[in-house]
Amino acid sequence: MKSKTSFLNKGFLVNDFRKYSWVAVAYTLALIFVIPLNILMMLGNEYITDKNLFKNLFLFINQEFQCILVLTVPVGLAILLFRYLHVRIPADALHSLPIKRSSIYRSHILAGIVLLISPVLITGIISIMLQLFLDLGTYYSINDVFRWMGITTLMNLTIFLTCVFVGMLVGMSTVQGVLTYILLLFPVGIIVLVTQNLEFFVYGFMPNTDYQSVRLSPITRIMEGFNPLSERAMSSTEVLAYVTICAVLFLLANYLYKIRDLETATQSIAFKKLRNIFKYGVTFCTMLLGGLYFQQTQQNLAWTVFGYLAGSLIGYVVAEILLQKSLGFFKEAKSFKGYAAFGAVVIILLLSVRFDLIGYEKRLPELGEVQQVYFSNSFYYHNIGEDNRKDIFSDQDNLQHIFQLHRSIIADKKDNYLTGNQNKKRQALFIYHLSDGSTMTRGYQIDYDKYTGFIKPIKESKEYKEMYYDILHVNPADVEKITLRPNMRTGGYKEAVILDPAEIKEAIDIMKQDVMRATYEQMTEEKEPWASISLLITENNVEKYLQLIENLPQTIERHEKDIQIHASWHKYDYLLESWLKEKGYYQKARVLPEEISYAVVERVENREQWEEKRRRGLAPTGQPGNESVKRLEIKDKKQIETCLREYLHQWVLDTAFTRNTASDDKYIISFYGKEQEHLEYGSFVGDNVPDFIRAYFAE
Repeated sequence: MKSKTSFLNKGFLVNDFRKYSWVAVAYTLALIFVIPLNILMMLGNEYITDKNLFKNLFLFINQEFQCILVLTVPVGLAILLFRYLHVRIPADALHSLPIKRSSIYRSHILAGIVLLISPVLITGIISIMLQLFLDLGTYYSINDVFRWMGITTLMNLTIFLTCVFVGMLVGMSTVQGVLTYILLLFPVGIIVLVTQNLEFFVYGFMPNTDYQSVRLSPITRIMEGFNPLSERAMSSTEVLAYVTICAVLFLLANYLYKIRDLETATQSIAFKKLRNIFKYGVTFCTMLLGGLYFQQTQQNLAWTVFGYLAGSLIGYVVAEILLQKSLGFFKEAKSFKGYAAFGAVVIILLLSVRFDLIGYEKRLPELGEVQQVYFSNSFYYHNIGEDNRKDIFSDQDNLQHIFQLHRSIIADKKDNYLTGNQNKKRQALFIYHLSDGSTMTRGYQIDYDKYTGFIKPIKESKEYKEMYYDILHVNPADVEKITLRPNMRTGGYKEAVILDPAEIKEAIDIMKQDVMRATYEQMTEEKEPWASISLLITENNVEKYLQLIENLPQTIERHEKDIQIHASWHKYDYLLESWLKEKGYYQKARVLPEEISYAVVERVENREQWEEKRRRGLAPTGQPGNESVKRLEIKDKKQIETCLREYLHQWVLDTAFTRNTASDDKYIISFYGKEQEHLEYGSFVGDNVPDFIRAYFAE
């Protein structure tokens, strides 16, 4: 009995439950409103047909209110339970009692855990009862509920114990709350701040912080959700990590509570040895934040240095005010000696980074040690799993071209680094997988047009095309039907259907030839395809293409036992065009000039005018109120055919204005059907503009 009494204190437990049970009641009602009640409301809403919406409730997907609850209730409860530590009179009175601090601490922690877990448990039980009694097994499973209960409990305890730990370090409840969220975000925040600043100063440095860093903070982890389909499910390793963090925080907070001086109540930081860490930590973070702000807005070294100076000075002053709780330190110049020392250290670090003393920027692996290279404009395909990756090259010719491209980019540092039109530049990412199992990552912002000579043979290679063109993986004998549907709808529905096995084989063989013949210029011209192509795989051959479903989910549709593989009939697929004409499918497979009554073209001078035209549409010439706008109305069928063959997607204009392309010739075209109905918008940019359009607007 004696050991139980010393481990917990019944009086404190009862008092905590009596004073703060309202938190548990409010939390329970809120969770019931968010999940069980929401389930009932969705069941009664006949317009909700997506069953995934029910599962989303238990995966934190698009559940903003639920996320807010998990992120705020544990913090509020921790502040309430340990509020007495930050008020001098209650702290002195309570600790004058003949009770060990460890016993008090454990009693408060147990009360907090019970108050946080009870609402989750009650909500989970209600959700399971709804699933059983209303037969909702097709909407969500009992395992979904248990998973939600486990994740919510783990996140609640992590955030609660973090706030308790912070509470032992500070002497003010407001500071406790603010620092708790700062500490929870710190792992992600500091990685982003440091890496983004290094990316600016170190040519070739490009961190992969898009995905994995999200897992380092409970806040970002909760906001991202736990959807297993997007690889966000919580793994056993992650669970173990959070449990370990909770145990460490519990023990550290207990130790700090035992050695904490009661006189530190109302002080910003309770331990003197931590005050300098707090001060210079705040200074360092605000310095990085200030520099990053001016990096992103100005892309200029001088402004970035100004951002470092302004940010660090603001951070230093704010930290001093919080620590001293007065403005008196402004009166003494010696108060800024620490800032001067901090500045000297930072200047040395910046100079060493800026002048690349370790040779990072010029380093390249030996080509003979390279097994494969990931070359792309983002980390996306590299992050989605080993089996789903694209843009990984191992062909020796491609490795040689990529290596030469990379070497050229390094040599062009003066031309690429913060020079020219930054809007025209895109990311070029190189990840070398070496024979010793290591990787080397470099990334740059470059104008791809400048390096066409290196990129062209890579994109025209068989290895690249096999990554991006599904048709190259299709056996004609496995295809039951081919369907071509025009991309522009004109009045009635039409499609070309190929059912004859011999013709299916001919068509697929020809499509493969067109793919392999396509040039880099054709693949990047951004013209609208004539039609979409669907290849229906026969039922008994579905298993052969399951790998395609896993690897290429954006181009594969699964319909029960059927697989439809999609391709496009591009306007540079001349072999397919000739074959369709020969076999009589051409008329049904694309929109024809005879189906277009007329087209209207207007010149676009700037982005604002483009947005206005897109909002109001292109009316025919002579419509009242629009006579001042110069238009070309096209009715000649040969000219319409030219427009159909040459027009680009309308959103190409967005890219053109963003990149500030050299050509001033930018037009929007609108096609109209026989009933005067609008069919589609398109655009012409630069060399893509037909001569008769350019001549008309030059008058």
